[in-house]
Amino acid sequence: MSIKILNSLLLPSPLPEDHVNTVCKIGKESETCRFLTMSPGFTCGKFSSIRGAIDERFSAGSLTATGDNCEGILGKLLETKAALIGKKIEYIERMPTVEVMGTLSNIAVEGVMLTLTLDVESRSFPYQIAIDSLQIDETEKSLSFSLRGFAAYAGSVEIFK
Repeated sequence: MSIKILNSLLLPSPLPEDHVNTVCKIGKESETCRFLTMSPGFTCGKFSSIRGAIDERFSAGSLTATGDNCEGILGKLLETKAALIGKKIEYIERMPTVEVMGTLSNIAVEGVMLTLTLDVESRSFPYQIAIDSLQIDETEKSLSFSLRGFAAYAGSVEIFK
């Protein structure tokens, strides 16, 4: 079986073997990152749809792997934000229906919040989401940011590569 590696700006999927060994620390029991998942190949679940289940198991003490070894995809996003500034960005909310398209002018982490700023004509609109509830999905064409499990209700932002 061949595994396709996404042409990723952030974390490749699957993760490179050296990252799994040195950062995720696979096989190191409690030092192993609790967000290391398989899907196929090793992937990062830190800002994925399954983070809630991982956090519940961690809180219950039922995980052997208890590490939190890096900033995950959010850290890579901040490292590569210059490549995204100026890209097309779309905010979509369904309750009520709101769609705003513009240009990404900033990405920032302020305390526990991620802020993505959209410029539309001569106005700026900040989209903020709590980092502990953040879900980031990457496709070949875009990065999508939403409230984990509630994108259809709480809205989402998509940055086009």
